[in-house]
Amino acid sequence: KGFCPSFVSVVGAQLKKPSQEDVKSIEQTVFSGLREPNLPDIDGNYALLVAGFGGTGVLTIGALLSMAAHLEGKGASILDFTGLSQKNGAVVAHVKIANSPEDIHVPRILEGGADLLLGCDMVAATPSISKLRTGRSRAIINTAEVPVAEFTRNNDLFFPADETKDEFVSAIGSENVSHLDATRIAESLFGDSIATNLFMVGYAWQKALIPLSQGAIEQAIKLNGVAVEFNLRAFRWGRLAAADIATVESVMKGPTASIESQVVPLLTLDDKIDAYYKELVEYQNEAYADRYLAQVNWVKNEETLRLGAAGELTLLVARYLYKLMAYKDEYEIARLYTNGEFQRKLDAQFEGKYTLQFHMAPPLLARPDRATGVPRKMVFGAWMLILLKGLARAKGLRGSKFDPFSYTRERKAERQLIADYQALVSKAVARVDCSNLQQVADLLALPEGIRGYGHIKEENLARVRQKWEAGLHSLEQITTGEIAA
Repeated sequence: KGFCPSFVSVVGAQLKKPSQEDVKSIEQTVFSGLREPNLPDIDGNYALLVAGFGGTGVLTIGALLSMAAHLEGKGASILDFTGLSQKNGAVVAHVKIANSPEDIHVPRILEGGADLLLGCDMVAATPSISKLRTGRSRAIINTAEVPVAEFTRNNDLFFPADETKDEFVSAIGSENVSHLDATRIAESLFGDSIATNLFMVGYAWQKALIPLSQGAIEQAIKLNGVAVEFNLRAFRWGRLAAADIATVESVMKGPTASIESQVVPLLTLDDKIDAYYKELVEYQNEAYADRYLAQVNWVKNEETLRLGAAGELTLLVARYLYKLMAYKDEYEIARLYTNGEFQRKLDAQFEGKYTLQFHMAPPLLARPDRATGVPRKMVFGAWMLILLKGLARAKGLRGSKFDPFSYTRERKAERQLIADYQALVSKAVARVDCSNLQQVADLLALPEGIRGYGHIKEENLARVRQKWEAGLHSLEQITTGEIAA
């Protein structure tokens, strides 16, 4: 298999899984000892919503739960809203379970009528919040941040993960919502995210949120006849995660962050500035980082003087001046691939005998595409790491007359951009007051739109430059008029 981000393909790799000896040991000793929960009572009918994206098994979950209900002699109905399921669109399954078929009158779950929302994807589950009601509903939400299709058309799209989590909590209270990164667990344990949804069913069942017996659910999985052993194990590991999450984490591979959401202490403004400073020291040297700090401290003092306290403007300059000063040139790409972190991530994620291929368009070597005129990427083998190590050690040449890359149009533009932004900061902050604060903030945040590499970055920069010049002109006109008045 090949895993291809922008620059590297990992060829012949397999996703790393936990030691199968450890997994089997746990499955043999722990699964059998799991306490069975007291299943919820069915008052009329039990309404369960399953929300996710097409191709991940959402509809299969509805079918399995319906079959399990029939095996127990209960009534069940399913109403699927598939939308663009074949195009990775949102899918919602309305599942109702009753003691007898006659107790189910309407298959659709109405507003405030859900007993359980099983959110296999946060984005897909959000429209179902209206189905929840305080005092009745519970929700289990997969916090994995999976890009939606709109990201391919709008690279400015913001994924509001924290805000989305808060919506569920606001609807029914924190005590009724469980957040966990089920996708990361599934990939770590099984090497395949397809196990996510059955894992979540097991998690919900162990939390006493599904009114069906374990035997009926597992029999339904067997009758389905597809990846039976795989799905049974996913269901049982979900049960274990609900009962003993520490044991699950102990066998997981990869990052060790908890699979259940935790509150992370917020960094102060000074903490963030200090972090950016240290990054720039690594990027170039202390002298380079000191230039950054001097500008940020000037903004901090000006904002305090003019607005009473340092805050939004200082943070914007701290963030975007760092972004511009830490531009990803040849030296930085070389450093990031050879400082050890890249290899650690490879070791944590993959196993087996694999090779690396680097896809790059060196400015002095790459030939333009005949059709587009854009430099074509060339493929280099793993030996490229040796050259990258040498290049990383030569970062002290960056921007000097001995830097062979400094004479390219792209590098000249990046260095000029830093100087231009510093000039923009000086002009804008010197004019700020309470009446134009938002206008100045919008100006200082413009580098957010400068993304990508090569021709893509040039196109984005041209668009930002237009907004930059128009915004600064407007600010100067307003402040000049105020002074004249």
